[in-house]
Amino acid sequence: MTGGIRILARRVLSRGNGLLEKFTVSRSRFNGSAQSFDREIYDTGDGVAILLYDPSRSRVILVRQIRMTAFLRDGRESLIEVCAGRLENEDAERRIIKEAEEETGIIVRSPHRLFFGNKAQAASA
Repeated sequence: MTGGIRILARRVLSRGNGLLEKFTVSRSRFNGSAQSFDREIYDTGDGVAILLYDPSRSRVILVRQIRMTAFLRDGRESLIEVCAGRLENEDAERRIIKEAEEETGIIVRSPHRLFFGNKAQAASA
């Protein structure tokens, strides 16, 4: 049990480009009672993201992309977000260099890793 959360059941619903699973979870509430609920998780694998910065213009560079979930929910045709992608069995540094060029046309020569998973890494300048 971690932080008052227990997984009661876990079932694979689908395997394809990712893994779709259904979890039944129990958690302890503040008053000590238990609450159970179901959650479906679609895991497409590890990803990588980069916050591009142009020091000559003092600007952060973001990309505009269509996200079907946002469109279906409220009609937004696109979202503004950082450049990102799935690792697809590649090294994180090589993958983000490719993603940056594909999504923005910017060639990144030496990205600085700040975070890996939940553990912060010191950035080398």
